[in-house]
Amino acid sequence: MIIDKLQASGNDFIIVENIEDNNLKRKDIALKVCDRHFGVGADGIVFLNRIERNKFDFRIWNNNGTEAEISGNGLINAGAFVALKYREDIDDTVFFLTKAGERDVKILDVGKHSVKLKVDMGKPLFSSEEIPFYDGTSYQKIVDYPLNINKRVYNVTILSMGNPHTIVFLDSFPSSFELQQIGREIESHAFFPNRTNVEFVKIIDRNNIEVLFWERGVGETLSSGSGSSAAVIAGRLKGALDENVSVKTKAGEITIECIDEKVYLNGVSQHILNGEFFISED
Repeated sequence: MIIDKLQASGNDFIIVENIEDNNLKRKDIALKVCDRHFGVGADGIVFLNRIERNKFDFRIWNNNGTEAEISGNGLINAGAFVALKYREDIDDTVFFLTKAGERDVKILDVGKHSVKLKVDMGKPLFSSEEIPFYDGTSYQKIVDYPLNINKRVYNVTILSMGNPHTIVFLDSFPSSFELQQIGREIESHAFFPNRTNVEFVKIIDRNNIEVLFWERGVGETLSSGSGSSAAVIAGRLKGALDENVSVKTKAGEITIECIDEKVYLNGVSQHILNGEFFISED
């Protein structure tokens, strides 16, 4: 099986083309290829199938074998893969059909092994039904909700970027051990039927924030495109951020733009490797 590995802000993904639409097979491939000891290692794997010249079917699986609806950095890496492989047969905008709907990725600059792109992350969703979030009450927006975790209450803001996100605003970050505990508890809280991603956010000023990420099905990651987008939108819901925000992550900075109710993610993807992965039938 031919694979490519790319990374955007330290969020690494394997890209594979033309694998049949079989969830059990894709889960098995994800578990084997993404394993950092017995496989290549990655946060997730993207399965692409070319539908038209500039349109691709996009499915993404976490390294624990669960499928996700969408990923901002997954889209950046997929866009870079397409730009590098099909550079003579592609326009400057590529359309990906994800489980969260169609998303377009604009190719801004193509180098030898890296690509600069802008992803249309779509419109955020706010109602409890759309996220989904169920505590017995219906909400149009969920801002500063008192979520009880291990006998402590965290005031969280909850929304969807096509996948669920729970944002915790803090004056100072917890230790890595505490982050893992809190992230794991929030991710699997009973109010989230599909579980949730978690972002820990420290606001620096109206145009700058710092974020730590706990990704559903992955754990702590260096960065997240959809998580960065959700963090900015949550900050705007609280009236604390402007339209253009620089997000500081452990792997560098990500720029988020909010234009006409839509969210745009700017990033750079680096092509790490291309090769053949052998899957044992045992």
